[in-house]
This record gives sequence, C-alpha cells and structure tokens, in this order.
Amino acid sequence: MAGDTRPTYRPTPRLRTTRAIDHLLVRPSASHRVVAHTKLAFEEPILLPDNRSVYLSDHYGIEGQIELT
Repeated sequence: MAGDTRPTYRPTPRLRTTRAIDHLLVRPSASHRVVAHTKLAFEEPILLPDNRSVYLSDHYGIEGQIELT
C-alpha cells in the first residue's frame, strides 16, 4: 500500500500490532509503467437481513486500481 502503515487486519485486545500484513503485489513489465492506487475496504460492519451487524472478516479488504501506461 505504498507506505501506508495502517494495519490490514482488525486489531483485537490480543493482537495490537499496528502494521500491514496483507499486500497487493504488482510487477511492471519492461514495456509499461504501472501506477497503483490502493485503499482499505470493508472496515465497517455490514447489516445482515436479520438486522445483525457483523464484520465480513478479521482482515480488511484491499481495494486496488492498477493503471498500465
């Protein structure tokens, strides 16, 4: 995430390390320049049809947009 040091998992009382452990890896080709933009996704709980509010995972998603130029 290009230097973004926020954790990519949901911190808990037992796991408080504040570093990114999930990554999106991109390798450019010799003929293209790669520009990548990323952000964390699914940080907030979602509302289920039965009105329960839950997190989708113990990790956040990483949303990526990759441009080849």
